[in-house]
Amino acid sequence: MNNFHSELDCRIYANRIIQHLNKLLKEGYHFDSNKVPYQQESQKRQTLSVKDALTFALEIKKSSIRVASYPSYKSTVGIFNKWAASNGLQDIDIVYFDKLRVIYFDDYLLVERGYAAKIVIGHIAYLKSLFQVLVERGVILNNPLKASRNTRRLSHTKTWPSARTR
Repeated sequence: MNNFHSELDCRIYANRIIQHLNKLLKEGYHFDSNKVPYQQESQKRQTLSVKDALTFALEIKKSSIRVASYPSYKSTVGIFNKWAASNGLQDIDIVYFDKLRVIYFDDYLLVERGYAAKIVIGHIAYLKSLFQVLVERGVILNNPLKASRNTRRLSHTKTWPSARTR
C-alpha cells in the first residue's frame, strides 16, 4: 500500500481487489479448503464390493505386516467373506458397510461360530486395520470398525496394591 502516491490510488486498487475476490466467491471459490462441502457429483469413484475391497486392502497390507501375520489376516477375510455371502452382503458397495453390520459380524463370531471374546477381538482388530487401509486410500470416508470392541481389556491390567506409608 505504501507504493501509491495518493490515498485515492490506494482506494482504487483496493476496490479492484475486492471486486475480483467477490467475483471468485460468486463462482464458488473458497479460501478455506476445510469449509468446502464434499461434492460427490464432481468426483466419479469406482464402486467396490465388500469382498473386492477387503481383497484389495489385504494385498496392500501384505507388504507392511509380518509374514507370520498374513495367514491370520487372510483367515479373517475368509471368515468375513463367508459371513457376508451368507447374509447377502458380499456384493454391496463398501461405502454402505456400517457399524450395525460390524455388530452383526461380531455377534456371528461369538454366537454362531462360538469363538471366545479374545479371538473375536483379534478378528475385529485385523478387520479394523484393513478398513483403515481403505480409508487411507479414499475408498471409504470412515472406518466403521473404529469405535467397535476395544482390543485391550481392563481385566488384563495389573492393579498393584497401594504402598504402605509409616
